[in-house]
Amino acid sequence: MLSQLIILSSVPNIICHPVLFLLPMFTVNILSKGVDYGGYMMAVNGAGGFITVLLLSAFGFPRLRGMTCIMTALGSGILTLLLSQSIWVPAAFLVLALFGATQTAYRTTIGVMTQTLVDDEYRVRVLSVYRIVMGMIVFFSILVGWFVDFTSLRWALASMGLLAVFISSGYFLFAIKVRRQE
Repeated sequence: MLSQLIILSSVPNIICHPVLFLLPMFTVNILSKGVDYGGYMMAVNGAGGFITVLLLSAFGFPRLRGMTCIMTALGSGILTLLLSQSIWVPAAFLVLALFGATQTAYRTTIGVMTQTLVDDEYRVRVLSVYRIVMGMIVFFSILVGWFVDFTSLRWALASMGLLAVFISSGYFLFAIKVRRQE
């Protein structure tokens, strides 16, 4: 179960997270705005995450935490796809706010699941493996940068989104234990 969750974590933590690194290029090349809009977009992304944390604090976690992880990973992929097609600033702001919400919901839920599924003596080891997986973002970001150079920013974002949707959909269809995890 934990290995499946750690592999699923590659979707929001490795595949979709480089979206944030591409925002300055996105604002200049796609939205035809100044780089200061990249800062506004990061702020909107953070606001979406902050609101999600407040909602989780106020209302608690959903009953099916495994399904929440799958759906938020899938949501991150879909929102990455939508961002690749955004040409209007308010639409990009909305997509990034929702993107921040899905990323935060995933990371918070997976943290709670890890804490509850793992025995006390193994908790630090499992969290270390999870953090190592998150560290792989460096290598994937380099690949994304090369892909942007060879194709375009839109193609790179769309490819990242499609890959995330493909992996998350596979979990939705085939990872029954993860789906049913409370």
